Amino acid sequence: MKTWAGKNSGYRTHMTWTMLAAVALTTSAGVAEDARVASVKVIMGGIHGPAMKAISDLLKDTGPGDDGAWGQIATHAALLNESGHVLMQNNRCPDKVWADAAAALRKSTTDLYTATTKKDLNAAREAQKAMGASCGACHAQHKKAAAPAPPAETKAEAPPAAPAAPAAEAKEARLAGIKDIMAGINGPQCKALGNALKDAGPTEEGWDSVVMHAALLNEAGHILMQDKRCPDKVWKDACTALREGAAKFAEAAKTKNLEEARSGFQSVTGACGACHKAHKKPAT
Repeated sequence: MKTWAGKNSGYRTHMTWTMLAAVALTTSAGVAEDARVASVKVIMGGIHGPAMKAISDLLKDTGPGDDGAWGQIATHAALLNESGHVLMQNNRCPDKVWADAAAALRKSTTDLYTATTKKDLNAAREAQKAMGASCGACHAQHKKAAAPAPPAETKAEAPPAAPAAPAAEAKEARLAGIKDIMAGINGPQCKALGNALKDAGPTEEGWDSVVMHAALLNEAGHILMQDKRCPDKVWKDACTALREGAAKFAEAAKTKNLEEARSGFQSVTGACGACHKAHKKPAT
């Protein structure tokens, strides 16, 4: 049985100043610069939706029944908090409505996370309401109903206006530890992909889910390089391989190329294995 040591992971605490300097040089402040595959739709479908539903289910009726249930709420709150940062990156934020909603999501998820440490059901439910309100404010502006196709004779519309200037990335503390990211993003996506690629591979309808899971793993390869999570070159190289393998995987899935998808998945699992060998320590 192995486990992650938590957000600050013990091995990180004992790194030498020499290693820290090397990391600073090799990771460009810990932010990967290559292309990111995950669309807003993927983030909503793969992180927001499942986490919001899980929190709602756990807070129903008499609320969480034990420490494990409170821990699950904390993990989901941390992932939604991380999403509040991710939605401000990669030119995803189009305007102030979005930026304000993302800030409100980060604040409310922090409040929920704090409530879990105290097992305060009333505070948790108030935070949950605030989370829903932050999502609703953004959806009211940006979640539009699909427009009907224009008639064939309709003239082409004028080019869209230039996008808004990139919004400043949030600087406040991030809640998600390595354990949360592994449990909430990497683990579920890898499991789903492994199952999907068995035997004859995905159904025709199943390929869309494969694209989503692969895109989320690509995003995880960026997330794991942020917030000072990267401790060394082994980690950095594994994240690079994860991003590249997941991007290859997503592209293969879009064309329903099973052989290429399996090759991309091998790259993903190889990247994970290389990092786990160095950093996933036995439980004490």
